[in-house]
Amino acid sequence: MRNFSQAFCMKSDLDQIARILLLGMCVQKLTDTKIRLILIKKENV
Repeated sequence: MRNFSQAFCMKSDLDQIARILLLGMCVQKLTDTKIRLILIKKENV
């Protein structure tokens, strides 16, 4: 039973890490897009 709870804790840790990584990637994409839009606006002016 103890092994099961340890494995379960590890799984939830991995899920959390995966979520954080996905969130980080999404934020990175949004930031890249914003920077590109700003650069395009500056070039057009």
